Amino acid sequence: MLTTQRNRRVQQHARVISMPGIQIGDIVTLKTGALKAELFKTALELGIFHNLRTPQSASDLATAHGLDGQKILLLLEALVGQGWVTREGELFYSNALSEELHSHALNSMNTPSLVDIMRENTVVPGPNFTQQAHANWPIVYGLRGQHAVVLAQRIFSVDTHFRVLDYGCGCGGLGIAIAEAFPYAQVTLVETPEVIAATKNYAEKSAAEKRIQVDTQPRGPYELIIVSGVFYFAESLPGLVNELAGMLSPGGHLFHTHRAVSEDHTQPADFILNWLPTRLGHSGHLFTEKQLDSALAQAGLKETGLHGDGPFPLTDLVIRRSPS
Repeated sequence: MLTTQRNRRVQQHARVISMPGIQIGDIVTLKTGALKAELFKTALELGIFHNLRTPQSASDLATAHGLDGQKILLLLEALVGQGWVTREGELFYSNALSEELHSHALNSMNTPSLVDIMRENTVVPGPNFTQQAHANWPIVYGLRGQHAVVLAQRIFSVDTHFRVLDYGCGCGGLGIAIAEAFPYAQVTLVETPEVIAATKNYAEKSAAEKRIQVDTQPRGPYELIIVSGVFYFAESLPGLVNELAGMLSPGGHLFHTHRAVSEDHTQPADFILNWLPTRLGHSGHLFTEKQLDSALAQAGLKETGLHGDGPFPLTDLVIRRSPS
């Protein structure tokens, strides 16, 4: 009987391999990815990353939380294997990667599962922009911010006096990076009252603090406006773009980031998936390239050809110019 069951499994396996368009490697990758996600979620819900900020043994961690010691050890070993936890002898502790993963995961800890969201009458909390501001600081300032500086250097010389608006700035990393690179730039960081405390936190730590203003309302005009990740939450894309264009000085520039989607809203696949929980919760909008280009063109903002070709290829800053 065992032989028959084994043969049946082998035959099923062979049929999968021989199916057109299906590679067994893709199936293995999908399964492994699901297991990694489950491992990470388990560690997160058990508070492993947080608790291991202080090195602990598996037995101490298990005792403190009333869990089985052998199971905790197996879990920790798997986390070490993924590089999410570091081990030295009998002690385990969080590392830079796990800290970064933990900070980003805080954004989605209270988000219902997709199954719950699909069911009627499920309350889906909106994005926690304060948590996002803190979690995104290393990427926004360290990666996107430095790329924004590279692009700005193609427009402004280091001794140019100009005014900058970082609109819906979150942590303010882009505007802060510009302020630190251009000693005569006056930068305004604008955020909502709910998030502005996080913005001030980073602005006050900047070496350019005296030239950075944090506010809830823009007070133009500006020679440069930065808007990163804000279009997704616009109730009216043309309305927001027209508002921003109206605050630009003649010949001023708009730096924007927005990843456009295909006309059928299915690509880029990973980007669509990442936004699915937010969109199912009736928050956030994804626009096609045609919609985005149309709104920008109608506001009189012209493509300059400067975008995404600096030393940081993961960024997608695009520069538009207002009429002189």
